[in-house]
Amino acid sequence: MQKIMGRIRIGLIVSILCLAFSTAAYAQEPEEATIEQETEVAVTDTEDGQEAQEEQKEIEPQTVEEPVETALQTEDTSKAKWIAEGDNWYYMQADGKLAKNQTLDIDNQTYTFNGNGLMIRGWFQYENMWFYYRYDGGMVKSNWAYVNGIWYYFNENGVMASNQTLDIGGATYSFRGSGAMITGWFQYETTWYYYTGSGAMMKKNWLNQGGVWYYLKDNGVMAANQTLDIGGATYTFNGSGRMVTGWFQYGESWFYYNSSGAMVKNSWAYVHGAWYYLYENGVMAKSEYIQLSDGQYFLQSSGAMFTGWLNHEGKTYYYNGSGRKVFGWSLINGNWHYFDQTTGRMFVNEKTPDGYDVNADGIWLKDAQRAVQEVVDQLISQAGWNLHSCYQWILDNCSYRTMFGTPYGNDEYTWEQWHAINMWETRSGNCYSYAALFGQVAKRLGYSDTQIRSGMLNVWGSGWHVHGWVVINGQIYDPQLNDSYGVDCFGTSPGSYM
Repeated sequence: MQKIMGRIRIGLIVSILCLAFSTAAYAQEPEEATIEQETEVAVTDTEDGQEAQEEQKEIEPQTVEEPVETALQTEDTSKAKWIAEGDNWYYMQADGKLAKNQTLDIDNQTYTFNGNGLMIRGWFQYENMWFYYRYDGGMVKSNWAYVNGIWYYFNENGVMASNQTLDIGGATYSFRGSGAMITGWFQYETTWYYYTGSGAMMKKNWLNQGGVWYYLKDNGVMAANQTLDIGGATYTFNGSGRMVTGWFQYGESWFYYNSSGAMVKNSWAYVHGAWYYLYENGVMAKSEYIQLSDGQYFLQSSGAMFTGWLNHEGKTYYYNGSGRKVFGWSLINGNWHYFDQTTGRMFVNEKTPDGYDVNADGIWLKDAQRAVQEVVDQLISQAGWNLHSCYQWILDNCSYRTMFGTPYGNDEYTWEQWHAINMWETRSGNCYSYAALFGQVAKRLGYSDTQIRSGMLNVWGSGWHVHGWVVINGQIYDPQLNDSYGVDCFGTSPGSYM
């Protein structure tokens, strides 16, 4: 009888425990406590990025009938045990009571149980703090949790990081108010940061997006509106953080950055067919003469290096194809010129220090050239400083003479020089003589595009004949044809030339 009564009492206790478990509220889909949906920060990309709206984490916290004890208790597990009911777990402590509304450290893992004793899984909020429990119930501490495609971090107490920046494992990470780890561009007040796909803040490094380079400084702040020395070179970044390339103006000064973004200093830059010089501080030289180790240069108001002839204060100077000012003797366009060894001034109508004569154009007069100039100057002195009057003088004072084997020339004279001198001295000659004398006069008068030509002439269909004539600025001048046929050939002609 006593055994039967004992069995009845045991059965009654088990029935009561089962009834207690079956009436417990499980912490899977709570109804009472909810997390505040945070939209504290809107992330806006730079001009090359896209606006990104902060992701919000929808969290369903556990229902808590009574406050969970915040003090962590270490459980004596020698007599305690876990109890499973379906997919739910409970913990029977050593005193035979279920753990309820408390957090326990069991076998080096931390677990939390609600008012019904149900072991908590997933998200759990206590006051304004959030915790996360793995499926086995263990609280995540000093570690990451990847939940619904988002990374979260929990400190050594299991509290989720939110609205803060932390150094974790040698890298820096930032977290939104929802706790979501930040990636990509992030703006805090007026400052921009960039976080890689792993969430690590980029520091002291370059970032290329859409072909545009940005630089993130030692503290992770994006460089903007500033110039920095990086890796031995100087770089400038505009207001949007873009690395500057090409020309850049600051105040009244111009700077040039090559394709890598490095500022050009103490060197030349070749841009769109012109050379520019940048000083040691990067400022472009302009409207000035500069002395470098390899010579003197002149930089125009645009900064472009000057080449060619330069007239300044009544003096003539020459800068060669490399831009350097010429000193001493120089062969230019087939003529020798002399430039002062100190100032670079070209000598004109005077004798050079080594005893050579140069004319009004600064050209060294060889014997033949000197002889031609003397002839031409005499003709001009009689006819006047006028192309047409000189042309008419030749028609009035010279006559046609047959000359075989022409045009003449030798080692001392070109045929143009020989025929010009002979025409002046004898006042007669053939077509080459007329052309040579008039052509030399035209050159002396300043018609630089004068060409004394020899070739073939066909006039009035009479057939082709060897002939000499002059072309000035594309127009025909033929004093011999004019003199022989009485047809005006000053700047025009009825003949066909070849």
